[in-house]
Amino acid sequence: MKLKNILILILCIVLCPPIVMAVSDNTVYTEFTGGNSSSTGNGTEQSPYNLFEDALNAVEDGGTICVGEKGAFVNSSDDKPLVINKNVTITSKSDTAPEISIRKAGVVLGGNVSFKNVVLSLVNGNHALIAANGYTLTLDNVTYFQNTREVHIVGGTLYDKNGVSLSPTAGEKSKIVLSGNKTHFGNIYAGSINGSFDKDVEIDINGVTGKNIGKVYSCGAKEGYYNSDNFLDPNNEPTAPTAGSAVYGVTGNVNINLSNSSICEIDGDCGSGRANVSVVTEYQYSSAMKNIGLLTVDSGMIELTEINDDVNVKINSNGILDMSNLGECSVNDFYGGGTLVLAKDGLLTVNGTLSGVTEFQTSGGVNSSGIAEYDRLYIKTSKGDGSFTFNPYATQSDMTLDKTVDGFKTSSKTEEAVVLKSFWITGSEFNDTSLEVNQGYFDIPTETEFEGSGFYDISMVPLVYTVSYNGKTYGPRNSTLTDDGNYEADFKELNMCFAPITGNISVSKYSLTIGFMDDIAEGVYDVTVTAPTASGNVERSFKLIVGVVTPTATPTAEPTATPTVKPTAEPTATPTVKPTAEPTVTPTVSNKVEFTKDGDRVNAKIILDKPVSAENIKMYVVYKENDVLKRVETVNVNDDLTAEFTIPNELKNAEISVYIWNDKMNPYMDIQQITSLATKCRQLQKSHLSM
Repeated sequence: MKLKNILILILCIVLCPPIVMAVSDNTVYTEFTGGNSSSTGNGTEQSPYNLFEDALNAVEDGGTICVGEKGAFVNSSDDKPLVINKNVTITSKSDTAPEISIRKAGVVLGGNVSFKNVVLSLVNGNHALIAANGYTLTLDNVTYFQNTREVHIVGGTLYDKNGVSLSPTAGEKSKIVLSGNKTHFGNIYAGSINGSFDKDVEIDINGVTGKNIGKVYSCGAKEGYYNSDNFLDPNNEPTAPTAGSAVYGVTGNVNINLSNSSICEIDGDCGSGRANVSVVTEYQYSSAMKNIGLLTVDSGMIELTEINDDVNVKINSNGILDMSNLGECSVNDFYGGGTLVLAKDGLLTVNGTLSGVTEFQTSGGVNSSGIAEYDRLYIKTSKGDGSFTFNPYATQSDMTLDKTVDGFKTSSKTEEAVVLKSFWITGSEFNDTSLEVNQGYFDIPTETEFEGSGFYDISMVPLVYTVSYNGKTYGPRNSTLTDDGNYEADFKELNMCFAPITGNISVSKYSLTIGFMDDIAEGVYDVTVTAPTASGNVERSFKLIVGVVTPTATPTAEPTATPTVKPTAEPTATPTVKPTAEPTVTPTVSNKVEFTKDGDRVNAKIILDKPVSAENIKMYVVYKENDVLKRVETVNVNDDLTAEFTIPNELKNAEISVYIWNDKMNPYMDIQQITSLATKCRQLQKSHLSM
């Protein structure tokens, strides 16, 4: 008997394959390489499981499932969801995001689950969603399979349409974490599908653009309609779940945290309460928010396109809340500390308590407020000890924001704040032979002197222009103050705009009030500029020659005389005194451009003290030789606020100026200059430019 048992043991060892453990680090591998029902593989990297279910059954709690390049496959095709009832990370074996094809009806968590760098394809039209069910669901650079149905994210539990739970026992708190610029899903619902949810829910969205996420709801929803009997019809797609806080509410707390993410719309109605939203961003984003309990701007700028009028608002020291799109709006409590931006004609009513110290601005400003209206109530409030600081626009240096019995109001206008003492145009004839005025602008230099010791420039003075062209006179035409704080005069019939900037009168076919006009026709334009000075009006004239004008006559006479007298005296004195003091303060520039050069290639890095998206930045490179405009180039700005351009060989010794403007043609900073190609590229002394 003993011998027989020994023989049986030997046969088992010889005939049975050895049992191979998946791997020692609690990682199992899966890759769909066989048939739909083939349970092959042992979970090693060399022999991965063919079916995803086998990998899920084999992995230990807290382990990792690694998906090969050919993807993974969940075979079961009933109308029950795939339940992942353990803590597990599901990730890609390589940099390629493989597809996980799931024939089950949705996915429900029974543990904390992370998906990383994979593509989810929910083949079954029923329950095209992932439900966190009181656990943590992490989606890092995860998307649904393109050209298939959207996959929605749910914080609560999944019920069928009869109210029967299709989920395991719910966890203590739901947490949804979405990150990565590749992440792409439908809507996010904090609550359950076809039922209520009584747990706390936290939704963290990190680095996900608004176009990759639908709407965010703080409640649950009724499942969308899907005709299971017509599954072969490619147009038979389930509708999105319909949010409903009255029936599918969340009784726990809902907190939504946005980090460098733009969500098109957030509805904070939970049913029994409202969600809190916090924002941290390096860029400016826009969002519509409804039914929000507390909106906190921790850092960066958020631009609201909609907000409920009883929201509580908190702006921390590095935060900027832009409410300029809302016109007249209201909030409940206002906890200040950062920057509040309203429209030029806006009004914020604080119905609750005002606290903290907040910087107030109107839209359109850079490092200061934009243009504001004099003698206007901007913040209406009656409770609390909060206050506002105010840095007015350059042309409104006399304006203050004062506390009144009704709130905070701008001061009345100080008459004759800017007084021009003298005004000259440097030159009498300007020949724009290359038609660059139609590519950007053409500067007419001026010399000005002002009364007083303040900082003034010609952009603060309303000038009057008269233009003669082809025997017809246009004007005189008064310049007007635009919303951007620039005085300009438009000659639409000539497609010409005059706009003073710093020490120049800029001539262009672009107007802040009209926009882009047709090209300025070739020819000679006689321009007279009238300026108001302390001693009366003065007139200055110049010719602007646009295009190539061929001379009609050739001089026939040569000079007949040569000067016969030479200077007999030489300077006899040399200055004997040198400055004894050096400047003790170095100016700090927050907005600037740093240049580096490699041959004729220039790399520019734009540095701004406030975050701005690259799409809002316009860079113009201007080449001049002997004060004659030669070329204007538009340079693309990258997302990281860098740009590159090549200096043309024929302009290697030209004076090169760089203008950084926003999309409204307002400057972000002073004009930056680059020396010629023959000299090491460096930043020169900046011109005074009105901001």
